[in-house]
Amino acid sequence: MNDYEKALGDISALVELKPDNALYRRMRATNDWRLKKYAAALAEIERAIALNKNDGENIEVRAGILAAVKSYVEAIEDFSTVIRINNTTAHSFNERGSL
Repeated sequence: MNDYEKALGDISALVELKPDNALYRRMRATNDWRLKKYAAALAEIERAIALNKNDGENIEVRAGILAAVKSYVEAIEDFSTVIRINNTTAHSFNERGSL
């Protein structure tokens, strides 16, 4: 068992305690992404975005997951949205340019 698998239990416990916390859901989505559990990661980040629609970090995580599953058009759209929300986010500019 690697560290991400171990962390999943702790993060899931946080989500169970506070299911409406977008940060905890983003943490679980990011962890699932690292474990290459893309469907679970996308479902979780969609929940985080539904809880906080204007959080660029949630949208940026979704963009990364979409890029990982080769949904490049959707990933570029998300990176562009993040840039519109915060045009100083160099990471989104870089990631969008690399796709």
